[in-house]
Amino acid sequence: MQYDLVIKRSSRRKTVALRIINSRTVELRAPQWVSDDYLSALLKKREAWLHRMLASCPEPMAYHDGATVMMYGDAHTLRWYRPQGRGDVCLVENIIYLPVSNEQAAAKALAKFLRERAVKELTARCQTLAAQVGRKPSQINVRSFTARWGSCDSKGVIKFNWRLIMAPPEVRDYVIFHELAHMVEMNHSAHFWREVASWVPNYKAHCAWLKQHGPLLLAV
Repeated sequence: MQYDLVIKRSSRRKTVALRIINSRTVELRAPQWVSDDYLSALLKKREAWLHRMLASCPEPMAYHDGATVMMYGDAHTLRWYRPQGRGDVCLVENIIYLPVSNEQAAAKALAKFLRERAVKELTARCQTLAAQVGRKPSQINVRSFTARWGSCDSKGVIKFNWRLIMAPPEVRDYVIFHELAHMVEMNHSAHFWREVASWVPNYKAHCAWLKQHGPLLLAV
């Protein structure tokens, strides 16, 4: 099985880490002092694991004209257009118009568009739901996470993955309630899940949706 290997070295890093980006890309993070021979030996040693993980990953998302992307849980079609001037990304019903002429530019423009909408919509929705259940987050931030949908720390700072904008509204709301519950229970105890269930009785269905579709969203 062939894959693209991206090596990222850092003088601040102390350990070596392998991360699967998608079915064709593997990221290897390492300290500056680690030799190429050591990294080659590591990849050889983890070859069976890498092949197994790559085989289970979704295909990389396509950004060509006519490709589809999930937004609000529904398939949206990407359409390229040639603008007169600068041009903007436009959403018309289930079509996202991108002022681009190649896939690299399309990927960049789409990510920027989704992030901007996520910042506005996830923040507003969290504020609304927090008021409903009597919680007051100290901050609400939208970030890019590679393996999680949200977090809440002991100071009441809640963070969301911008890719939640791609999930169905009910799944997005579940994640928001999940993090609001952490403002009382900083764990996943039985009491925590009872708190979640009091707001989202069918939360297990939303967990299952994220487990099934999450890898595809996280690959964007």
